[in-house]
Amino acid sequence: MAVIAIDFDGVIVENNFPSNEFDPYPAVLAKMRNLQQQGHKFILWTCREGHHLHDALDWLDEHDLMGLFESVNREPDNMS
Repeated sequence: MAVIAIDFDGVIVENNFPSNEFDPYPAVLAKMRNLQQQGHKFILWTCREGHHLHDALDWLDEHDLMGLFESVNREPDNMS
């Protein structure tokens, strides 16, 4: 099992920072789901903070994608 830190802007979605309109990369999301099914874990690792971070998290939640991540910008509690 690997723990993979993955960025939001430019990796999961097109890099439109600081916009809160996101165009996802479906192939990346499909690969993440496949890797998760194989037992790998993801950390959302982003430089977004404040309302920009909340915009990204809200978008992930609205698209049922938060379940892909063990944590945001930190090592998951169950990984230490």
